[in-house]
Amino acid sequence: LSGTTVIRVCHIHLTTTATEDVTLSYGTGAACVTGTTTLDKYLSVQSFAMDFQPTAALRAPAANGLCVTQTGTQNAQVTIIYAQY
Repeated sequence: LSGTTVIRVCHIHLTTTATEDVTLSYGTGAACVTGTTTLDKYLSVQSFAMDFQPTAALRAPAANGLCVTQTGTQNAQVTIIYAQY
């Protein structure tokens, strides 16, 4: 969880072994288990990379964690670069 700071997503890179839907969300509790809200959803992807500018970054409000979920059960490699302030 971010405490009193805001999480700003600057870059996402994802690769899976098969096409699936991937959701970037935020919420409270361990692993975003409560109050979950979708930030962005990527449909039918197997790999992608996106950069966000500081003024247009995806943001998770203060006191929330950032989570990635997938619809499939295959292996996924996810890298998220973020700023927290």
